[in-house]
Amino acid sequence: MADIVGPIEVLKASDPEQFQEWERVWKTTGSGDPFSHPSYVGHFESPSAIAVCISWRDGDVILPMLLRHLNAEEWTANDCPLVDAETPFGYGGPLAKPDLGEADHRAFLADLRRWADATHVVSLIGRLRVVDSDFELPTRTVRQNIVRTTDLPLEETWYDYEHKVRKNVKRAQKHEVEVVVDEVGEHLDDFEAVYQSTLDRRSAATRYRFDTEFYRNLLKRVPGTTLFHARLDGRIVSTEIVLSSERWAYSFLGGTLPEAFASRANDLLKHEIMTWCHETGRSGFILGGGYEPEDGIFKYKKSFAPNGLVPYRLWTETFNEGSYGSLVEQRNQWEQQHAGEWSPASGYFPTYRAPAAAG
Repeated sequence: MADIVGPIEVLKASDPEQFQEWERVWKTTGSGDPFSHPSYVGHFESPSAIAVCISWRDGDVILPMLLRHLNAEEWTANDCPLVDAETPFGYGGPLAKPDLGEADHRAFLADLRRWADATHVVSLIGRLRVVDSDFELPTRTVRQNIVRTTDLPLEETWYDYEHKVRKNVKRAQKHEVEVVVDEVGEHLDDFEAVYQSTLDRRSAATRYRFDTEFYRNLLKRVPGTTLFHARLDGRIVSTEIVLSSERWAYSFLGGTLPEAFASRANDLLKHEIMTWCHETGRSGFILGGGYEPEDGIFKYKKSFAPNGLVPYRLWTETFNEGSYGSLVEQRNQWEQQHAGEWSPASGYFPTYRAPAAAG
């Protein structure tokens, strides 16, 4: 049975009945948001983190997240009852039914805060959607993302790209690069090979690395998952997983082989994904941002939508200031005993989980 506190029900992805209930309330929001589906969130569960969905008033608002047990940290006691929360990799935050207004939003947040205080949830960090995120939350902007909307006709969208994009797409067409839409994972092995090669070349962090089961789970269980491949001389050389809601498509994971750089296969691939967004009636394509502000990846994505900058925000909230301060002090004492003086990285939330400041 799910945990119920007032109008809040906590559904676990690991429980088959609660999984079905989660999927039901997910559908009632009408969004089709892939990052909120139980099959997506459930993949990030671990021995120290439980995948749950906060369902408020029988799904009027849902908030999928991971509840992380703080007794799993080496600097806390084994019997520590405290937990904190985060949204999983990607975009998240509360999802409401379309007919709910600001008063309902405020009521949900008030009940969420009462629930958190009653169940020893110390803090929450949420990586918010850059579109359709209309709750008034304590947030801070950490960087910019790029959104290519479909509000312009296709021919006008083409001229809204930077000149170099149009030139590169024509170059790829001249090289006879072919784009393949793959809804069932027929070429999943090729995707994995190209993506892994890209990660290795960029020395990418662990959080960007997933196993085969993760990709199969997306294709089989998370609605709107589609693979796009660019093929050159019969070989897939650039590829991307796109996750889709009812309104938006999200660039999720992808890569390109170095030998395909000259053909500009990825420019054509992104252009064809945007064309697909127009053809399927979606409002746009969220390309994301870079690893760092204004890095090469960010500038490349921006070239497809020079006026499409939107803020990428983090929802950071402390539910229990006393427990939060106590955890910071516990971490500080542990670090002093085991590693010397500890200076947490600036701006990291929650502070008690912060890595040491560089230098």
